[in-house]
Order: sequence, then structure tokens, then C-alpha cells
Amino acid sequence: MTERFIFDRRVLAAFTIFFIEAVAFASWLPRLPELKAALALSEGDLGLVLLGLPVGALVVMPMAGVASTRLTIRRLNVICLVWLFLATVAIGFVDSAVVLFLVGLGTGSMGVAMNAAGLAVEQALARPVLSRCHGMFSVGMAVGGATGGLFASLEVPILAHLAMVNACLCLLLAAAAPGLGAAPPYRRGEEAPRFAWPSGMLVVPALIALGCLLAEGAVLDWSSVYLATVLQADGVLVGAGVSAFAAAMAIARFSGDWLAMRFSSTTLIAGGAVLASTGYATAAMAPSPSLALLGFVVIGLGLAPIVPVAFRVAGRRSPHAPGVGVAAVSTLGYVGFLAGPAVIGLIADWTSLRVSLGLVAVVLLVVAGLAFRLARPAAARAAVSAD
Repeated sequence: MTERFIFDRRVLAAFTIFFIEAVAFASWLPRLPELKAALALSEGDLGLVLLGLPVGALVVMPMAGVASTRLTIRRLNVICLVWLFLATVAIGFVDSAVVLFLVGLGTGSMGVAMNAAGLAVEQALARPVLSRCHGMFSVGMAVGGATGGLFASLEVPILAHLAMVNACLCLLLAAAAPGLGAAPPYRRGEEAPRFAWPSGMLVVPALIALGCLLAEGAVLDWSSVYLATVLQADGVLVGAGVSAFAAAMAIARFSGDWLAMRFSSTTLIAGGAVLASTGYATAAMAPSPSLALLGFVVIGLGLAPIVPVAFRVAGRRSPHAPGVGVAAVSTLGYVGFLAGPAVIGLIADWTSLRVSLGLVAVVLLVVAGLAFRLARPAAARAAVSAD
């Protein structure tokens, strides 16, 4: 039964879509130094240019959620991936910062589309798959980054590199697309929303995603700085925080669906948030780089199940299509991912980096508290039905 489930074409299609999106996005990142040189950018200028990615994503996510009520899962994913392919290839021949905004539109819309695909498979099979989908995304990021690094080391022109990678991804998409849902995305008698923004029963999962992605962004943006400046790490240890965190998160996500079949959403989110909070407290108080690295591993293990579970809850609570709930939660969560590291930097200026990382531990305890509010709407509905 388990073997048949693993090789179900709908499951494989969802895994493949997450993998494709990650490879397409990660493959060009190792070519950033060349992009910086081509545009004659300083480090500060490059930072401003890279803002085009999140801005594009934030612009398109609510609209992608609305599109999920009008398009089938298959069509939505194909359109968004083709856009992403074209936008990333354009990096190789368009000397303009606008192209990264276009890439942001592709990644933001795919964030909605691929999670909607994963949720559709869960609903069809009545079994959780979303955590492993996110695990495949982590695998795709590693493969894309390694592929991009290989092409860069061989001095293959950026355009040729991205064209070859995306051509291969197109073949994978053609193989996976038939396994994606082609059923109408929502009941035609309902009025589709005009804008996907968290409200009503989507507020709590959106706030959970906000806190979780804030904590995730803090590790990615500040762990290397913390190890180098506060703990005086050097050499390979400086970047080891991100690697340790990412590896732990990827490993944990492949077991997340097994946990989802045995524990409630409240338990997974609260337990994961408390574990991640413990990791942050350990890292913030660590006297040595090795103990801080242990803290970053614990953070990755704790955060791994939270966002997939929050998306699952949002998809189930959406009154229209799962993509609407995913878009609403993603949009607010992405705000935390972007704004959180900046706020941490400001707090560190006023106090210290240890204090600001310690405050993230407090934020995660709030997330754990919010998890217990997830069960209240269901309990309220059950009470009404009983009456």
C-alpha cells in the first residue's frame, strides 16, 4: 500500500513540480557575481537590485491566489513555470534590474501554484504529502545551486547555461503535468475572491507563517554574521550555520508527513515552534561556534514542519480554492521573511546580536501559543452542529 502510494503519478507529479521550481530558481544564483560585474554594481547596489525578487513575489502572490480559483491546478502550474523559465533565461541577456522583478513574479506565483498542487494531491488521496513536497524543494535548491556552480566553474556563458537547464526542466514539466489536477478549481456557484489576503479563519495560520518565516530568514541572513563577529569563527565555520540549518530542515521535512498522520496540526506547530525556540536560545547564549551550530540544527528541525502545516490548514479553511488560502498565508509569511532580518539588524544596533536572536526565540513561543487557537474554529463548528 505504501509503495503504491509513493509511486502514484499524482504524488510524483507534485514532488516533481516542487523540484523543478527550486532548480529553476537556484541555478542562476551562483552566477550573481557575473551579474554584478555585468551591471557594474556595488554591494549596496546589488542588494537593492535583489529587492526586485521579493517585491515581484509580494505583488503577484495575492493575484496568483485569485487565479487558482479560475484555472485548473495543471494549467496554473504550467503557466507559472513557463513564466519562470523565460524570466530566468532573460537573466543571461537582459542587462537590467527589471529582470529580477520578473523572476520574482515567477517564484511568487509558483509558491502559490505548487503548494496548491500539493494540497490537491493530499485531498485526492486523503494522505499528507506536503512536507515531503517541501523536502523535494530543498533537494531541488541543492541540485540547482550545484548545477549553477558547475556551469560557472566551467565558464559556460550564463545564457547557454540557463537555456540548457530550463530546457531539461521543460521536459520534466511535460512528464509531470499529466499527473496534476485538471478538475474545476472551485464550485462555480460561488463568487471568487478578487484579492487573496488573510482574513477570518486564515488570520491565525498566516500569523504562524509570519513568525516561522521571520525565524527562517533570521538564520539565513544573520547566522554567518553572528558566527564571524560575535563568536569569532573563521574559515568554513562562518557559512556552516546556513548549511547546518538547511540540511536539518530538509531531512526533517521528509519525515513531516509521517508525523502529520500521527499528530495534530496544533501539536506539530506548537512542538516545532518550542523546539526552534530552544535552538534560538541555545545559539544566542552559545559560548562557542560549535554550540551555536548545534542550535542552528535544532532550529532547522523545529521549523521544518510548521510552514507546510500552516499551508495545509489554510488550504482546508479557504472557502474557494486551496490556492487562495495558500496565497493569503504566503503573502503575510513572506513579509516576515523580508522584514524580520531587517528588524533584527535594527535591534542588534540598539542592543546586541545575541539579544536580537534571543527575541526570535520569544517570537517562536508566541507561534506555539497561536497553534492552540487553530483548534478553536473546528470546535466552534462542532458545537454549532451539535445544537
